[in-house]
Amino acid sequence: MAALDDEIDNVRHLNVFKEVPRPNGKNIIMPKWVFRRKYENGSLTKHKARLVARGFTQVSGVDYREAHLYAPVVRL
Repeated sequence: MAALDDEIDNVRHLNVFKEVPRPNGKNIIMPKWVFRRKYENGSLTKHKARLVARGFTQVSGVDYREAHLYAPVVRL
């Protein structure tokens, strides 16, 4: 539970999400919790939790346009 609380606190602190009105006729991206255990020298040292978006539930042309689907990155 401490790992869940830490992740929720980080998401709120970094303003990752914002509340918006639900659009009609659009799919909602549902979140999913991913859990990991961190080991060091064979012993459990930490539980980790991550809240991720399940973007594969979106439908092309309905929920987004192909032209606006990109991730800007910097090239050297």
